[in-house]
Amino acid sequence: MRTHSVEEASAILGAPSVRWVTEQLRAGRLRGYKVGRHWRMTDEDIAASIEIMRPVGRRSSVSVPIGAALTPTSRRRVVSILQATRMSHGPNRR
Repeated sequence: MRTHSVEEASAILGAPSVRWVTEQLRAGRLRGYKVGRHWRMTDEDIAASIEIMRPVGRRSSVSVPIGAALTPTSRRRVVSILQATRMSHGPNRR
């Protein structure tokens, strides 16, 4: 059974940083074990981590109204820009 340091595991996983891997191990989100003060991961732990980090399925197709994330001021500005654009293209054009 081959084991890897957090630095090696981080490189294999393509993780954002060694610290990120350590935090995930500490929180129990990734598998691994401590030897003294140092975290170690087996090949199986790394394979399980890759599975855990793999994106799942498609993104949600929930539609959000266009102005939902806008402040009232921004929403007014967007509406006025859209109205001005429609007027400049004439009443019968869309």
